[in-house]
Amino acid sequence: MNNPLISIYITTYNDLFFLKQCLKSVERQTYKNIEIIIADDSSTDGTESYFMNIGHKKKNLKYFRSEKNYGQVINQQKYIHHAQGELITILQSDDYYLTDDFLTVAANSFEANKNLAIFYCACRYSYYGTRKYSYIGSNSDHQFRKGPKGAMHMLHYGIWPSSLVAKTTTFRKVGGFRTDIGLGTDGYCAAALASEGDTFYSAEVHINARVHRKSLTGKLGWIALTEMLIPLATRIGEEIFGDRTGFQKIIVDNLNNFKKIKNHKKGMIQKIINLLVKQLDLNSNVLIYGTGRHTDNLFENTNINKLKIKYFSDSDTLVQGKTYRGLPVLAPNKIRAMCDKGLIDIIIISSMAYQEEIYETLTSLDLKNVFLHKLY
Repeated sequence: MNNPLISIYITTYNDLFFLKQCLKSVERQTYKNIEIIIADDSSTDGTESYFMNIGHKKKNLKYFRSEKNYGQVINQQKYIHHAQGELITILQSDDYYLTDDFLTVAANSFEANKNLAIFYCACRYSYYGTRKYSYIGSNSDHQFRKGPKGAMHMLHYGIWPSSLVAKTTTFRKVGGFRTDIGLGTDGYCAAALASEGDTFYSAEVHINARVHRKSLTGKLGWIALTEMLIPLATRIGEEIFGDRTGFQKIIVDNLNNFKKIKNHKKGMIQKIINLLVKQLDLNSNVLIYGTGRHTDNLFENTNINKLKIKYFSDSDTLVQGKTYRGLPVLAPNKIRAMCDKGLIDIIIISSMAYQEEIYETLTSLDLKNVFLHKLY
């Protein structure tokens, strides 16, 4: 396999802003023997017209648009038969390559090991709108693994779909991202690929995966997402490797670790709220910035109700102007006027991922006699 054609299959839906950055990262790759396949799940944000305008300039690009929105699981598989490369990788449109040599490293790995079925790498999670990052797998090691050992490593450290490169023939043999699997079809596919040959894991961080409001991780959080993966791990163990318990245990151990971290944070937040209740004037008018699951946790697990909460605010336009827990949700651009009128004395930021961004925004408003407090 010398200088093989690599098919880059990019799935997208109403992600044109992110998609452009994704494509730029593909164009920067030092490996040039590629074809790009865009699978557009019936976007309404101008994606179609964008590709109609640039398509003639990019001879190695194929654009396909569905007549209706099928959802990510089907879109990942719908146009895969158009791939002509010897190798294939699935790149989500809100992700991008951090390094310019990702495809080169992958191609060289297949050249070095003729029995290689799947290549994958460490990823960086960036929390959109913040400077916060987390990493998966970067503390592991570069290593070839065989069969179930490779699949277990992927489940333990996590495999992000955009980091996966496989032989196209093997990818098709195992059924690709099967639509009957549903959530976690990428993980099932990766495990099936591992059963067909060797795996190689690169601990270099080549991929940036965004966590944002529309992403599944952003919506559910790590604990809920991991809980949903337990049946998947069980199915992988039973159907592919005949080892139900071993594979299930990996996910359960990961889940317990996430819960320990959450409980530690919850204990810290309770201490912070207790201090606030003691130190603040309980007659002060409080605005809580954030109406997501972190704020739900505040009300369910702390005594924050002892404060005189009058308003909420959120940057999500879908909740602005509505009510949350019976109180109005203000648009951020309304906060300054409310503070100037003396209607808000304290603002508590209840957002882990967006805390620094929110704090900087509020600080720039130069709010007079208003106490800003970060919880995380």
